[in-house]
Amino acid sequence: MEKFYLKAISAYDRADDGDGKAETLYILGEAQNSQHRYSEAEDAVTEALAIWTSLGDERGQAAASLLLASIFLSQSKDAEGVDALIQAEVALARTGQDVHRAGALDLLGYIHFTQGMYVKAEELHQLAQAISSSISDAGGEARASLNLGKVYSHQDRHNEAQECFAHSRDAYARCADEAGEAEALEGLMTSYFVQRKFEDLKASYIEACKFYTRTGRTMGEACAEIREYFQDLEEPTKTQDSLMPQVAPDGAPSSDEDPGCFTTARDEAP
Repeated sequence: MEKFYLKAISAYDRADDGDGKAETLYILGEAQNSQHRYSEAEDAVTEALAIWTSLGDERGQAAASLLLASIFLSQSKDAEGVDALIQAEVALARTGQDVHRAGALDLLGYIHFTQGMYVKAEELHQLAQAISSSISDAGGEARASLNLGKVYSHQDRHNEAQECFAHSRDAYARCADEAGEAEALEGLMTSYFVQRKFEDLKASYIEACKFYTRTGRTMGEACAEIREYFQDLEEPTKTQDSLMPQVAPDGAPSSDEDPGCFTTARDEAP
């Protein structure tokens, strides 16, 4: 198949068909990237980008820049990846490709987050969220909200993180993305726990158990830890202190409290 692409590139070159050559180079780069042949893929897509730039084809520039960003990031070349994403975002904005633009901004935000640049990450995730919301792209809105929640959580801004995770969970539910909804639920439960909002934590835990039971998904790490936390609160101690009334945190069930639907949800959990 690669020989076919190389022959096609030569033919387009002889015919002075720049667009056809760039398109074929791009497809070749995609194939090489999928085979982890990053150096060859980088060369092919860089040449495609140069041709589309010379032709003033901004859609081609956007596509090539996005693919180059993926190739660079796969090799941990973060600086080059960021440059390619910035170039792609500009072209995507000019051509009105808002879904892909929001995705590029969200990825840029994540890269800045991993580098500890939280202010810039927050700004980029917020912009991605706003764009996705404006075009009713629930999936993009959910991802940006989830990533924004992680930025807030890492800075101990847990109330803001809670709002983002709740928003993300709702958006993922709208587009029937169970994996995303599970991740948002995990973030939401963690936010409630660190804020000692135990009534909200209990309610979200019950919802999570029902979700995992309904979908058949493996229970997430945070949910499993919170289950153990509640189970520990319910187990009577075997020491003399167990004869005294237990004092639980505000909102958390004590051992002598009727757990009601909490126990049912726990028992139903996988």
